[in-house]
Amino acid sequence: MQTLFSGFFSTIEHFAYFRFFYLLYMPTEKIALLALKRIPGIGDVFAKKIIQQAGSAEAVFNEKPNQLIHLLGGNAAMAQKIKSKAGFDFAEKEMALLTENKGVMHSCFDPDYPERLRHCADSPLYLFGKGNLSWTQRRHISIVGTRNCTPQGVELTKNIIAELAAFNPVIVSGFAYGIDIAAHLGAMDQQLETIGVLAHGLNQL
Repeated sequence: MQTLFSGFFSTIEHFAYFRFFYLLYMPTEKIALLALKRIPGIGDVFAKKIIQQAGSAEAVFNEKPNQLIHLLGGNAAMAQKIKSKAGFDFAEKEMALLTENKGVMHSCFDPDYPERLRHCADSPLYLFGKGNLSWTQRRHISIVGTRNCTPQGVELTKNIIAELAAFNPVIVSGFAYGIDIAAHLGAMDQQLETIGVLAHGLNQL
């Protein structure tokens, strides 16, 4: 089964109809995660640090001003930006769009976040995906290569995957032209799961 995986999910304008119904059931913690990353100066590493100290992303926004400044190491300007909650409109639109397109969001605090990636100090705060994402203890093998590959390169890639099929691995690649696509197609030929890691939004396919 082919799966698409992305580090972010870009916003488009036509979401209003769906958003009306979606906001009734929006996942507030994930909305807060998205809004927090919109604050200038807050990256993945720092976001994880303050979330762990506060208890959740929602708790960061709900901290009292003085406690929030202390949490941020004395950065009053950043605390003011957080208290303004300016990123929530964007976050709500992004989550509504993701859900409308049957995507999913996994934060690094979720049990279904890739376990090996979770232990990397600079791992993403969250990941977006679409499809049957499988991050169990099964073997994951990454195969990437040039976009301008030869027919021999494509054949070799598929032969390697065919030899690995007995171990039932999940084949991971970049969903680009060339060797990447050969890896995905080779996995599908062997009825193996495959995950495409994208460097852009799921709406740019």
